[in-house]
Amino acid sequence: MSDPLEGFTEPRPLTRSELGGIPDEQGVHVVHDQSGEPLYVGYSSRTRERMRQHLAGDRQASVLHQKMGQQLDEELGHPATAADIERALGACSFQFRLSDQPKALKARLMSSLNPRFNDVAPVPEAAEHGANRELGDLLETVLSELRKDQPDSAVAATYRHAVVEALPRVLRGLVPSSHTVEGSTGYGSRADVPWVTVYGDSDNNSARGGVYVVYLFAADGSAVYLTLAQGVSNVKGGNVVLKKRAADIRDAITSRGQWLEKIDLRSRAMRPLRYEASAAYAIRYERNSVPALNVLTSDLDDMLEALGEVQAAGLADLPAVEPVHLVMKWNKDIRSDTITQHKQIADTHGSVWWGKFGTAGTNAVRAARLELIREQLSTGVETMCFLYRNGELWRTRLLAITPHEDDVDTALMPDYYAPAECILFLKLTQFEEIHPPTWALSNLVLATDPDPSRTQGALGNQTSPVFVYLRGASFMTEKQPTGPESLAQETDSSETPSIPALDMDWLVEQTLCEREWLEELVATLQRRPQVVLAGPPGTSKTWIAEALARYLTQDEPLARGLVQFHASYGYEEFIEGLRPEPAGSGGIRFARVDGVVLRMASQIKEDDDQKHVLVIDEMNRANLPRVFGELMYLLEYRDKPVDLLYTQDFSLPKSLIFIGTMNTADRSIRSIDLALRRRFEVFECPPSRKILQSFYETAQCEVPDLLAGFDKLNLRLTELLDRHHTVGHSFFMADPFTPHLLNAVWTRQLQPLFEEYFFDDPSVAASLKMEEFWPNVTSTSDAD
Repeated sequence: MSDPLEGFTEPRPLTRSELGGIPDEQGVHVVHDQSGEPLYVGYSSRTRERMRQHLAGDRQASVLHQKMGQQLDEELGHPATAADIERALGACSFQFRLSDQPKALKARLMSSLNPRFNDVAPVPEAAEHGANRELGDLLETVLSELRKDQPDSAVAATYRHAVVEALPRVLRGLVPSSHTVEGSTGYGSRADVPWVTVYGDSDNNSARGGVYVVYLFAADGSAVYLTLAQGVSNVKGGNVVLKKRAADIRDAITSRGQWLEKIDLRSRAMRPLRYEASAAYAIRYERNSVPALNVLTSDLDDMLEALGEVQAAGLADLPAVEPVHLVMKWNKDIRSDTITQHKQIADTHGSVWWGKFGTAGTNAVRAARLELIREQLSTGVETMCFLYRNGELWRTRLLAITPHEDDVDTALMPDYYAPAECILFLKLTQFEEIHPPTWALSNLVLATDPDPSRTQGALGNQTSPVFVYLRGASFMTEKQPTGPESLAQETDSSETPSIPALDMDWLVEQTLCEREWLEELVATLQRRPQVVLAGPPGTSKTWIAEALARYLTQDEPLARGLVQFHASYGYEEFIEGLRPEPAGSGGIRFARVDGVVLRMASQIKEDDDQKHVLVIDEMNRANLPRVFGELMYLLEYRDKPVDLLYTQDFSLPKSLIFIGTMNTADRSIRSIDLALRRRFEVFECPPSRKILQSFYETAQCEVPDLLAGFDKLNLRLTELLDRHHTVGHSFFMADPFTPHLLNAVWTRQLQPLFEEYFFDDPSVAASLKMEEFWPNVTSTSDAD
């Protein structure tokens, strides 16, 4: 019998000194106890970093720590300390082996070594043909029956039995006895998306709350996702909160390489959309391609290990309410000592009233938002108010909020302005300055959209209060306090770090584009401040646009913004529009609201040399003449004011630059409105062999003849269609770029793209085979 650890290093002590020389690359590692018995098998895209985590000592570091701690609890008769766990692990040994296919290697080792601390029981290879083989067969059965959609037939009985009884029975034989398994096809009526859930060691074993592992079946039977997800029923705030918490969960656990962060359950029903929002990580299995049992059990073990990390970090049971906090922008030019005056009153009297300038009906805060904050405060939820301006950020604690000046004690308000000048009042205490002020960009997400990239635009463009969530706030443990003491420790630097100037060398390094092309692009923007970057998918258009925006604004986050156009995007969002808001006696009134262009323009002063850049991504997906409206004239004549739909005498600042991106595979530049095309200069972004060559001067490429295959593929696509329907270099840029990753890119990204390119002739798409372009790379179906 061959040695299962053939190719692994010799056993060595699990100590920090031994870990220093380990490559930080993809591989599999095995940890043995003092007698040499295997305790744990794991894999990671960064072996050295993962092994270092195994020496952290506390139970939150990994499942290995958690299981070692449980074993020591029994041996010692009391809860083991971090020092106890670190000492026990330090007496262990480990071996590792780098691998392009770590999941398959781990699956074989799980079967042959039977490691004591892994969550999923190993399945002997012989069982592939036995009862346990049912797992893959049952997954395929559910996917097949979902497609038939015959709820009253015998098919429905087979389908329901597989989800509710057979799959849970098989999974109970594969997971620890402390875990609970449950399946459902819906309550009362048949659900679009059936599920089978594995709950971990938690008091909250319910699909309504907590974090768990679940198989989610796409409504059309196309695929099933093994998912690390959250309960969706009890969470207030809907999909926004679920997406925010999914990101927090990803941040709190070890990176899992190629796992998906988004899933598509092929349903527009409310509950499946919530399932999609709740997913932190997922692995997708296609119908008719569900892998062998050893891969399924290895994936399940990895997902349960991630769940164990969530539990060990104290994240398993989630509160129903995600606290909402406020960001208030302030202008130092109105009053340079604004913060000083308010802070002095708060320090002397315990609190201060902060007023927001405005007039009735202008930028009023919606009553529902105010009521949400009041409800939080009434239940004792600590609510923060961040005071933000360019180059300065303060955190305070919010005690009260009201739109009524009669509620304000004027003795607790600076005397340089009066309540009658304001439309909103906040009672604040505990002023703390945060360094650097860019902390807000990485720690706050919008309560309307938790995508971190949206925070910058809101802070830069919005004058009304911004409602935000604090990243990770629901999951803070004793190691991550949320009180003022922790922030003082986090932000004790006395000065904001200086930001080096971004020069052309930086721009070339960031984009890998040719210097001459970039210099021409920048020169064009000096004389004509609007351009379009156009090219097929994967040519780094958005990346180049964002790097260019950073270069032009010298990395000033408040001077740049990004908006993505889509089919329903309109003039109201881009320029200005009317929004309904509550009026007296239960009525509704419409208030004028600035769109993104007017919000950015309002921040620009006439004598300011600072450039401002708005990146318009996927520009050609919207109805451009309708979205741009009067901007069509203003782009050409920036010195001349025009009347907008609701605003008179508006002129477009000369320092506001527009950089659009267009996917030529979606819609040709020639089909864009002629008047708009005259106003934007078009720079083509073709697939670039040179960029790939530059990237792999420092990155590692393990695919033989990658560049030759890239050229051949695009030549073939050009012959079949045209140069606008080729594929970009970014599809092939990763470090390291392995044959396994090329397989994944081809199957999950390029093949669906080809099907779109040749939608009227699927046979052409099917004729494109990876082996034609990279004959030395084995396809996934042939891989070990």
